[in-house]
Amino acid sequence: MSENGATQVAGAVRRTGRRGVVRSMLAVLLVLFALAVTAQPAAADDPGATYFPHDYDSVPNADIVTCYTPYRTGVLYQYGAWGYFVDGCTVKAWCPNYATRCRATGFGVISTYYDRGHRVTLNSRVRGFASNGAVLGWEDRSCAGYKYCEVYPGIVRYILPGQAASEQCNGVRENAPNIAQVRCQLFLEYLYS
Repeated sequence: MSENGATQVAGAVRRTGRRGVVRSMLAVLLVLFALAVTAQPAAADDPGATYFPHDYDSVPNADIVTCYTPYRTGVLYQYGAWGYFVDGCTVKAWCPNYATRCRATGFGVISTYYDRGHRVTLNSRVRGFASNGAVLGWEDRSCAGYKYCEVYPGIVRYILPGQAASEQCNGVRENAPNIAQVRCQLFLEYLYS
């Protein structure tokens, strides 16, 4: 083989090798993209939830925000639930700059529509957020009951002015003919000492 022919063969091998590497990299990227799209975490927020606006009038120096879901069947064994998983909702409020600090108390409730003594459980989480949106921490609590259960007394977390707190809850109901509703509420009290 001539020197010119060997150079042409070597160039063809390098081009083919580069194409193979590029194709392999594209295949890996496509697999990673597919995994990212299909493995999304549970939002735990029902798109049909009703949100009550901030209530500053009923309690002085406080903010109360509430959401509740429509009665839903739920999804059997979703996210590893022991029965029908019922999406909840999330409410959020900010500590005003004129307060020294704020006490955030989260409450959560699940109840079935038909009073048939079916078992229910609820998960409730209060999060604290920095002014830039970073999560500062959280507290969790759960309850269990028949037809109804509530996280009470509520979960308490203290935040500073400019920071926020949220309450998020979702529940599970027994595998039986029924429907359930979830309600979340955040009570944010402004403190001055």
